[in-house]
Amino acid sequence: SLRAPLPAAPRARTALASADSGDRPRMAALAAASAVGVAGAAAAGAGSGLVVMYRAYESAALRTPIITKAATSGVAYFLGDALAQLRVGSGSAKQRFDLRRAARSTLAGFVSHGPQLHYWCLFLDAQVRLGSAAATLVAKIVLDQTVFSLYLNGVYCALVEALKGAPPAAVWRRVRAAALPSLVSSWRFWPWVHALTYSVVPLHLRVLWVDCVEVVWVSILATCTSKAASDDEGCALGQGTCNLSLEG
Repeated sequence: SLRAPLPAAPRARTALASADSGDRPRMAALAAASAVGVAGAAAAGAGSGLVVMYRAYESAALRTPIITKAATSGVAYFLGDALAQLRVGSGSAKQRFDLRRAARSTLAGFVSHGPQLHYWCLFLDAQVRLGSAAATLVAKIVLDQTVFSLYLNGVYCALVEALKGAPPAAVWRRVRAAALPSLVSSWRFWPWVHALTYSVVPLHLRVLWVDCVEVVWVSILATCTSKAASDDEGCALGQGTCNLSLEG
């Protein structure tokens, strides 16, 4: 009766088992080569899948930049807040996952961060042009880490507190308390990231790049903001608790 042919690696193992002692070194080499070939094919398949995903995202970012980048930031802010909750909940006092809190952070990322970062990058590329590439890069980083960072962190805090139902006076108090400490905290981290953002990352992929890094930063920011729930003086960012030592 006819039998279906064996795949390469099993076929090599079968041949190795039936070979005499003189042929076994050669057959062992054949089996190893077959295994490497199978592993290489699997890796190539996974790699081609990632390439397809990347090209699909790039196409969407070019065709529908606002909704694509808003969704990108929404996902990043959800992941960041989820990591923050897992970090806090991994201590001695176990806490349940707060889906409403994660939803507030997701909405803040979707509504605020993605679209505004898109237009901010367009503005910087169009308006900030100095005598040299190095001077232009430094100017973009300085503007990003003063004007835009102060504004964006304030909007994040304001949106999260407003979605929690805090009165306007309390929202404003928390935004003011958070402003300077969050700005100083960002200086320890983001200038190094934006040295790449505004030099080598293509314009249409900058939100994706920033959001990949943002997952770490938002987990810090969300942790700090969540601690303000029992603080009558303002956002915990304003108490100086938001810094990169949290990552250590």
